[in-house]
Amino acid sequence: MIEDTRYGSELSVAPPARPEHMTEVGNKRPTRRMDFSLFYFASAGAGECADKYRLLVEGAKFADTHGFSAVWTPERHFHEFGGLYPNPAVTSAALATVTERIQIRAGSVVLPLHDPLLVAEEWAVVDNLSNGRAAISFASGWHANDFVIAPENYAHRKEIMLRGIETIRRLWGGEKVRRRDGNGTDIEVRILPRPIQRELPIWVTAAGSPETFRLAGEVGAGLLTHLLNQDIDRLAEKIAVYRTAWRAGGHGPGGGHVTLMLHTFVGSSVDEVREKVRGPFSDYLRSSVDLWLARSPGQDIGDYTEEELEDLVSYAFDRYFETSGLFGTPDTCLQTIDRLRSIDVDEVACLIDFGIDFDSVPLILICVDLASATRPVISESGVFAVNMLADNQEYLSRCFATPSAERYEDFCHTGYHVAATGAPIIDSTLAFLDARVVAEYPGGDHVIFLGRVEAMGAAGQVRFVRGADREHATVVEHGTNGTEKAPLAYYLGQYRHLSESYQEPSLPTPTVYVHEGV
Repeated sequence: MIEDTRYGSELSVAPPARPEHMTEVGNKRPTRRMDFSLFYFASAGAGECADKYRLLVEGAKFADTHGFSAVWTPERHFHEFGGLYPNPAVTSAALATVTERIQIRAGSVVLPLHDPLLVAEEWAVVDNLSNGRAAISFASGWHANDFVIAPENYAHRKEIMLRGIETIRRLWGGEKVRRRDGNGTDIEVRILPRPIQRELPIWVTAAGSPETFRLAGEVGAGLLTHLLNQDIDRLAEKIAVYRTAWRAGGHGPGGGHVTLMLHTFVGSSVDEVREKVRGPFSDYLRSSVDLWLARSPGQDIGDYTEEELEDLVSYAFDRYFETSGLFGTPDTCLQTIDRLRSIDVDEVACLIDFGIDFDSVPLILICVDLASATRPVISESGVFAVNMLADNQEYLSRCFATPSAERYEDFCHTGYHVAATGAPIIDSTLAFLDARVVAEYPGGDHVIFLGRVEAMGAAGQVRFVRGADREHATVVEHGTNGTEKAPLAYYLGQYRHLSESYQEPSLPTPTVYVHEGV
């Protein structure tokens, strides 16, 4: 779950497309790669908001540059659950213009609600906007209310979906289809613009019926599924059905592609995550209770008291948290990923937009050289601070870039104080981030530290302090002359100064102190 992509967020705490050389947890990990994608299904019941799609857009940008394989948006109609997404072609077109690498997928297009000719045409536009990154998972639909758009198709929706998939494949490949025009004349038409990809990557969405799993394999599609009405053991049996049907259909090498949707939030402790997600995720589940009940004949939300509904939501929350989601710490979530690998899941689509206030817990990534003396200190202490220097503090930046044995003398004249975590904050810094390490990953000749920001502030004020403990809040003061300063920037191999006027300060003659044990 992402909480603020400006700081590198919780969206990727369970590492996407995790390289197999990363530190193992427990027993030896399976060697097969697991892909990670983002899936959106936000409720539209949160009231009026001018920024409804911020998480969608910012999350997609983050995923595009952090190794995720795709971003999915659904098709939902006439209900607040998932109600921000009535048309995945529209949202996908928007995402295509702000990303460069990830695949842009519909999860799903309810094909019996649409003319396949229009679906192919719209997604050809998405394919062009994204330079060949469009993909679709097709669904037959299930809720009768959705079919006010095409009521005549409800009874035979699965057969109509399969015919529509074949039509879209033909149109995508450049073939024409015969249709009747306004004069009653049969004519042949094909789609424009021509798509970039020769073949449209497709999935079939399966809610739990083994028959749908089999059909997905037979038509040579990927499989998109979830754990709503099935557990992992039952899912394993159905994946086997899908793989068998795929191979029997002669669809080429491999055995298809299985994508599993999981609600996702990762933090530093299981208890912390549970309390963080309990309220918003319970509200999210509550918005869909009538849809769950509609799947069971004779069930109606009006038959339940408010207390019974609360019990139902509480039970659903516990089930999702314990067995049907990706909630917990990096270690516990990686154990879940290992189990999913073992049942032949290829990709986890992380559902992240279930109501968490994603501005509340910013995170930050830093990369530290393996040879640096700072690296083991951060690893052992579990904390670090980021200090933003002013444009007259270039000499300090150069000190930081100097091997540790040579820089102590230059640092002696620099005043600092200790933040709440114990990390050092330079007194004259423009701004700071005080962070606690939540994850550590190898990154070639560097180590990547993911830190949860405990406090951050600018000159003269604290802008954020994690939790209610402001007693130890760190306040950054202005310079000795009380004037504002511009930040120091390093760009294209040299220092840059954003202020209009700049004077190189003279380096003060240091007083050398010798500290025992240093």
